[in-house]
Amino acid sequence: VPVVAPSPGARARVLAGAFGETRSPLGPLLTPVTLLDVSLEPGARLEVPLTTPSAFAFVLAGSGRTASEALAAHQAIAFGPAGDQ
Repeated sequence: VPVVAPSPGARARVLAGAFGETRSPLGPLLTPVTLLDVSLEPGARLEVPLTTPSAFAFVLAGSGRTASEALAAHQAIAFGPAGDQ
């Protein structure tokens, strides 16, 4: 599984689809999808451009923050076409 480090303290494994120029070895899939396994060190930031009209994130462990909402472990958030970050 390809791994990228797009910003300081951030690491993303590209499980399906692509992130930047890095593509997963899986594919092509019947439904276009990007699946990333992201790890962030405390204070690290990661911006993931949306290539579809919707997306979601799930916090497996620790906590995180979007531009508008704080998330704890085992919480999910949906992003829509309104420009959520």
